[in-house]
Amino acid sequence: MHDVVCSFAEHMTRDESLVVVDDKQASTTLHGGSSSMLVRRLSLGRTILVADSAVLQRRKSLRTLIIDCRLNLKSGDMLGSFPSLRVLCISSLDSDRLVASLSKLKHLRYLHLKDTDVSRLPEDIHKMKFLLHMDLLNCKKLGHLPSSITKLVHLTCLALDGTNISAVPKGFGGLSNLTLLQGFPIHVDDMDAGSSSWCSLQELAPLSQLRDLILHGLEKVPACWMPEKAMISSKAHLNYLKLNYTNHSASKHTTTEPCGDQEANEKQQQQEEVLEKLCPPTCIENLHVSGRYVGCHLPNWMCAPASAEFKSLRYLTLQDLPCCTHLPDGLRCLPSLESLFIKNAPAVKRIGPEFQASLAPL
Repeated sequence: MHDVVCSFAEHMTRDESLVVVDDKQASTTLHGGSSSMLVRRLSLGRTILVADSAVLQRRKSLRTLIIDCRLNLKSGDMLGSFPSLRVLCISSLDSDRLVASLSKLKHLRYLHLKDTDVSRLPEDIHKMKFLLHMDLLNCKKLGHLPSSITKLVHLTCLALDGTNISAVPKGFGGLSNLTLLQGFPIHVDDMDAGSSSWCSLQELAPLSQLRDLILHGLEKVPACWMPEKAMISSKAHLNYLKLNYTNHSASKHTTTEPCGDQEANEKQQQQEEVLEKLCPPTCIENLHVSGRYVGCHLPNWMCAPASAEFKSLRYLTLQDLPCCTHLPDGLRCLPSLESLFIKNAPAVKRIGPEFQASLAPL
């Protein structure tokens, strides 16, 4: 933010905002008189050693609370003291005890728990019915989403990357206002006809507003499961797409030699067919394929002349392709390409002169 704009914003909110950056300031401001109780926006910096939650609980008028330091929790019910809170951003490592009282924040719009030790979300999270943004990035202890999350119909952003969540509850397709979905996990039981309580890849079809989408575990998807029903190609607003594989066993396939056994060959064919059916929309600007895709060939939509339709594609990343023997010729037909990043593709031995010339402007 420009310094002038920042100074103007601080001036306009001087009586309602408080930024505490050290222990000395905390001892004088957090324990202040009645005027400090009118603060609506409070930020506690990471240089504060420990903040007393009992002192914070007196500020019932808070609308925004940013905690970047350790909390001395007197009770796990601390959040219940802020019934009007709209924005909650917690970056401290001792945050798990606060989860039980999260659902009391009925007016919360923005929930940021990135890099915390949170291991669960409240089962009654649907009570936070106005929630728009939930950032759970790198919450490594989090392995489960409550089924009632499918009732948060106003949710626009959900970041799950870096968590241990392996499945999303069935009914996820009802969150039709989502514009950002990072870390959607493919569950191995998705193919069970109607019997699974977990969300299938096909439930992405109604999410037509998506602009940013990251899928994990694509190696689990069988070609017969019709991955095209996710309707990735029809998402007219999609700008960023990451298709991620987590097939660690593929590391042994690093040459142009055919994979030796039938199972490995079937795995290759399966991944080639699935990637072919996950064609992005032509409006895509940033595309990643990563995480050990074991197919020998990249999809036809990356080849000429089909690739010429991707007139908006500016950034393309192809990473960890141990069996891919050549790059698709369609990469030379991308009119807006600014960056091409290829890493760990040991089976690609040669790039033709014509292809090199076409990439000269990059």
